[in-house]
Amino acid sequence: MDGAKVMISSRKSSNVEKAVTELSKTGIPSGHFGGIQCHVGNKEDRTRLIEKTVKDFGGIDILISNAAANPHMGPALEV
Repeated sequence: MDGAKVMISSRKSSNVEKAVTELSKTGIPSGHFGGIQCHVGNKEDRTRLIEKTVKDFGGIDILISNAAANPHMGPALEV
């Protein structure tokens, strides 16, 4: 991960747990990643995600969101 710290979120906690478990198997130090359940349509969830990320990692440099992506419609650039 070249020093990156990553916070993973999903609206389903089971998805977060699965992703964090898989990352923990890679040998990446546990302090370099975390996870939290977050439904981006819910303001309180978004606030909690941001607050946890800032608390755990000191800030946010890059945000990648695939909210509202629909895999059944195909790649977003082709929709």
